[in-house]
Amino acid sequence: MKNFVKITLFLLIITIMLPVFSNECCFLSDPENKDISNNNIFLYNNSQNIDLKYLSSDTITYYVMWPSGEDTIPLKSDSLNIFRITLKPSELIIGKYWIEVLNEKYKKDLNFTFSINNPVNYYLVVLNVLLGLVFFMMGLKFSSKGLSHISGYRLKEILWNLSDSTLKGTLAGIILTIMLQSSTVFSVMITSFVSDKLIGITGAIAMLAGAAIGTSIIVQIIAFDISFFSIIMIIIGFYIYDRIKRFKEFGSIILGFGLIFLAIKMMSGAMMPIRDTMEFQNIILFLQNNPIWLFIITTLFTFSVHSSAVTVALIMGLFATGHIHYEGIIIMIAAANLGTTFTATMASMKGSDKAKYVSIVNALMKLLVGIAFLVIALKLKGSLTAFTDDVRGIANIHMVFNVFFAFIMIGFLPLIKLGGNKIKHHKKVILDTKMMNESMKMTPNIALGHIYNEIIKMARIAYSMYDKSFDVLKNNDSALLKKLVKKDDKIDRLEKEITMFLINLSEEELSKDISTRIRLLLFIVDEIEHIGDVVSKNLMVIAEKKIENNYYFSEQGFKDIKIMYEEVKKTFNRTIGLMTMFDDDESELILKRRKQILNILNELHIKHLVRMQKSVKESIETSTLHLDILNDYERINFHSCKIGYYLVENKNKFGGRK
Repeated sequence: MKNFVKITLFLLIITIMLPVFSNECCFLSDPENKDISNNNIFLYNNSQNIDLKYLSSDTITYYVMWPSGEDTIPLKSDSLNIFRITLKPSELIIGKYWIEVLNEKYKKDLNFTFSINNPVNYYLVVLNVLLGLVFFMMGLKFSSKGLSHISGYRLKEILWNLSDSTLKGTLAGIILTIMLQSSTVFSVMITSFVSDKLIGITGAIAMLAGAAIGTSIIVQIIAFDISFFSIIMIIIGFYIYDRIKRFKEFGSIILGFGLIFLAIKMMSGAMMPIRDTMEFQNIILFLQNNPIWLFIITTLFTFSVHSSAVTVALIMGLFATGHIHYEGIIIMIAAANLGTTFTATMASMKGSDKAKYVSIVNALMKLLVGIAFLVIALKLKGSLTAFTDDVRGIANIHMVFNVFFAFIMIGFLPLIKLGGNKIKHHKKVILDTKMMNESMKMTPNIALGHIYNEIIKMARIAYSMYDKSFDVLKNNDSALLKKLVKKDDKIDRLEKEITMFLINLSEEELSKDISTRIRLLLFIVDEIEHIGDVVSKNLMVIAEKKIENNYYFSEQGFKDIKIMYEEVKKTFNRTIGLMTMFDDDESELILKRRKQILNILNELHIKHLVRMQKSVKESIETSTLHLDILNDYERINFHSCKIGYYLVENKNKFGGRK
């Protein structure tokens, strides 16, 4: 909603300024300080009468108006020696006209051209452009949602897997920007992760370089001229999204891209009525003559919509009107890329010093690269003009800019890292201070040993929460419910501090085995945090509804819940045992627990449906709660099994028993 308001205000300001722009154009002066000719003017059929004026050494001249061309009309100059042809728009039909001026010898001296059109409703044009922008951003949202779900990866996992080298970090930036459909959103996410020490400065810079390339790939996709398929894509995409749940994500992607292509067509079409208007031509003339203003306005517009892809789509729309050419395209692309950095920079002001550093470096590099890009591109205008003959060329110029930026960022990475190393964090931790300080002084292996013990403690807190959750459901214990929610806050703090410690440690020079072990510990911490969230944000919310509405489960229904609870408890208990002392025999059992619990869940679902068919009152009243509890227990089992999988697959790094 905030973005919508920003865009609306921006476009309304531009609309209100139209008359100002129209009055600021300079013309050749005559004795009346007005345009000497009024040539190539654009009139409305309700415009006031206007004079076409010219000077001549003859005492009398003639003119013929085409396309009618029926009369050759004589004309004498006035007291100022100015010849005037009076036009009456209200008496002319819609269309284009030209006038031939003849001298005393009936030889042609000059031509005038003008057009008569219906009045343009600028506010309607603005609303149509705004609607196109809304559709465009809706398309980005739908396609991003579908791509994210299909990927099957949580963002943290991708970051941890791909942030340990510059090449992988750049690849992560490309992939995640395409998934999120916005380099701005991704940049904000990266700065927040830097603030929380989830990733280091090196990884963040590499990912921001990749994000620049990722947004250019999005623009390349947008540049395909398939707008005539957009309506079909929207219909098919919506049908799949709404009706075929199995392929819902694919429907979301098709619907999203359909909206994007429709939006580009809408924005281009919305601007067509104003392309020949005097006001629009004057704005373009003003901006072409004032490139700094063009740069500033484009930058602010990109900041308003939080997407350079939206701005490039608008550039494509302007290109379709025929009023923006090479210089304007180059300036607007450079400005659009700079505008995407403002949101992340503002968001980082509330974060750590390193987050501020990363966002400022990103913005400063975009500005410097933008200036260098403009200088080079404008000097090579003769060679590169052909590249902007179509929308594909505009997308290619955008790609060139961002690839150039990515190479510069990676090239300056050692210098950027050197500056970042001088920044220190001053944040309070909740882990044992003595342990943290000693770990930093010891070898990485010993440090990891200490932190692993803290992870086991974190797992035991989550196990305690799970264990007590059944008592809350059984006894409607509101006091215990509140205690469990507070315990989850402790798990969240532990997860953040342990993760910060591991990421900080990973910035040192480490062996490949140590780096891999750090990544595995980060996975385990993430799974434990998920278990705590399921208990506090799912099971306890269900328990609160049960207490507030005085619901009771049927006797058999509660027995089923207890069965599921006890089976998942066995998995969780064995997982913690595996973390404490690795046992090959125990690990085999844990690997089988995922499928076993799913089978139990299916059996309990069937039993519940049978009770529903028998119209058991309690089962009908609590059906949603009952099924949600069973599913949440299964989710906890899933996360417990994943911890087991990590340990089993990497048992040599955790001391497996032969």
